[in-house]
Amino acid sequence: MALWGCGTHSPQLADAGAGGETTSDAVIGADSAPASDGVKSALAVPRKHDFIGTFTPASGTWSLKMQRPGWVDPPASDLVFTFGGPGDTPLVGDWDGDGSETPGLWRDGVWHLANAWGSTADIVFPFGPSAGAAPVVGDWDGDGTTTIGVFDAGMFILRNSNDPASVSPAVVVSFGQPGDVPLAGDWDGDGVDTIGVYRPSNATFYLTNGLGAAPPIDVTLQYGDVGNVPIVGDWNEDGVSTVGVRAGTTFLLSNDLSSGLAEVGVDYGSATDVPLAGSWNAFASSGRSVAPAALKDFFLLGAWDQHSDSFQAWKDRGINTVVEVSEDIDTWTRAANDIGFMMIRRARPDPPTGPADNPDRNEPRLLAWLLYDEPEFGGADGLQLVTSERADWNQIDPARPAVTNFVGSLVANILDPADTLCNGPGDLTGNTSCYPDFLAQEEWVMQDFYPVAWSVPLSTIGQIGDSLTRWSSGKPQIFVIEAADILRDQPLSLTPDELREEIWDAIVHGARGVVYFPYMGCDPCLASDGVTPDVAAEMTAQNRTITALQSVLQGEINPGVVGLRAATPLEATWRVAGTKTYFFVLNTSPQSVTKTMAIKGSVAPDHLIEYQESRVVPVTATNQFADTFGPYGVHIYTTP
Repeated sequence: MALWGCGTHSPQLADAGAGGETTSDAVIGADSAPASDGVKSALAVPRKHDFIGTFTPASGTWSLKMQRPGWVDPPASDLVFTFGGPGDTPLVGDWDGDGSETPGLWRDGVWHLANAWGSTADIVFPFGPSAGAAPVVGDWDGDGTTTIGVFDAGMFILRNSNDPASVSPAVVVSFGQPGDVPLAGDWDGDGVDTIGVYRPSNATFYLTNGLGAAPPIDVTLQYGDVGNVPIVGDWNEDGVSTVGVRAGTTFLLSNDLSSGLAEVGVDYGSATDVPLAGSWNAFASSGRSVAPAALKDFFLLGAWDQHSDSFQAWKDRGINTVVEVSEDIDTWTRAANDIGFMMIRRARPDPPTGPADNPDRNEPRLLAWLLYDEPEFGGADGLQLVTSERADWNQIDPARPAVTNFVGSLVANILDPADTLCNGPGDLTGNTSCYPDFLAQEEWVMQDFYPVAWSVPLSTIGQIGDSLTRWSSGKPQIFVIEAADILRDQPLSLTPDELREEIWDAIVHGARGVVYFPYMGCDPCLASDGVTPDVAAEMTAQNRTITALQSVLQGEINPGVVGLRAATPLEATWRVAGTKTYFFVLNTSPQSVTKTMAIKGSVAPDHLIEYQESRVVPVTATNQFADTFGPYGVHIYTTP
């Protein structure tokens, strides 16, 4: 997706409010496709990979990054070419729907669109006024193709086709006021781009989720300072376009549309360049892991730090792995092997003859080494311990993967851009080397976060997982979630519904495994099993379903050949296994909801099967289906 961003053509606009108050007759054309009831839905649409770049008007030079913002500071350019020159407004879009965004130019009312990166336009045609207007581009109908539009005198005039022979606008929308900069983005994650404006006079974004004649303002967000240049993109690959500004040479990018906080700050280009954002690396990693060989057909369901005398109870709950040792390591290991559990733990001490004779060299049920726990709290000492353990245990078995468990239970360090303890690449803190250094020591990534205990939204689990997925370049993720009342004096108790939401929120956000943290009271934290009978029953039921589908779940996460559009508060993920497609849809709300969903990227059958209920769910000719979800409910749909 792209926007008009501070080119040489300044819009001259008639009086209109940000919400589009005007006396003009604004109509929706006959060929328009109304936007569906879709809003932010985590992984509910195929992922884009927006990167940053610049256009230098004097030379017509495009300089583009093909890594996520913040990974290299200052980042080098991965792609440099010339296209256009002084007086041109640069644009980025997927003009032919092939999944890769390529360059375009607006020049005196004429569009020059290229389907490859270079200096030649494949499509050239006029549309819109030659003066006093500004270009804007987006996927207005959700078909995967970016099409054109202009912003003129407070009116957005948008087309759903790049065919030069098509002259009728698809949608005419009144929104904005004189001096505004037009924007386009998928503000609600429904797979359809809508419009917005940035008001330079007060550094405020006004965004709408509709494309009606005069849609309301859905988001008002002051961001940055007067004099900054606006930019829009999906910086964290959650399917939602968010905002940013370029202040001098620094890109300041936010991952949400509420806080006005910048999660990423990176210097790139010169202050006179036009900032760009786009998904121009069609072959970029989705950021989602590939299941390692040990987990290819095995979804890890673990229990944290449990004594061997409780192993049978955990097996009865559907657990297949035990994590962390709570007693003599040999006794614990024998018991795990006897009952058939896989293990993630530290290494056994070397015998006098050295690491070559360590029994862990030939321990078949040891999935991974568990490095020093919550190393961020140790700072440099924590890194030294993690590095030292990894080096020592590599002498036993260098091929065995390693994992450390990151902090989440006391402070949401991973999500806090102002945190000075330890942050990731591009975060706005003086300590940007901490998480990358830890991540370099491990093949799998684990983190714990307990939203009920800390009285924060349950969806925080997925947000933390998304950050670590990006920072680790898609290493397999294991989520440690609460399974008991962690704090003795907390006023709230974990419910079965909340446990279910946390399990499936982790899976929706890319988990290759879930580990239950069952401590009852953590003052101090002592190994215990505080799982209540009702929570245990829910855990057992969900583990049974996950185990039955583990080969499916460990397939490619959200393959691009298909997708699902779902309305908030739904989140979704999907898999393709053989001839079947599976959609896993979670209601993140504590209330029951009925919502319509739409299958994208392929022609759907006339019905789906709800896996857990063996229920037929009709699918319309437009690939839509509706269903009702209980509080924190989960439905699993399969094609026939």
